[in-house]
Amino acid sequence: MDKRSKLISGLRDGKIVIQKPNKYFTEAEKHHIIKELLSTGCTKAEIWQKYTGQNEEHGQLLRWMRKFGYDTSVKPEDLILQETFQLWLRKLKLKKMILKTLKYFK
Repeated sequence: MDKRSKLISGLRDGKIVIQKPNKYFTEAEKHHIIKELLSTGCTKAEIWQKYTGQNEEHGQLLRWMRKFGYDTSVKPEDLILQETFQLWLRKLKLKKMILKTLKYFK
């Protein structure tokens, strides 16, 4: 039997599972990945896909963030929504100011 595969007990004879080689990241690489997650506004799935090629990260990034003391209460998606809302408010205030100015000159 290949070193990378093993026989699963309880299943039919001959059934073999090939174990995936694990990708290990150094602490510096983990910090870099977390900082990219927080600064770019990409989703955790997008970041995980970029660095591992896997579609699902199963909470690994959140575990790293907790381990290294990053603030996990604020999600990057929330920051983007907050910034979008702030921009919308600024535009609304600007429109109101323009309308008041136009009414004043009429």
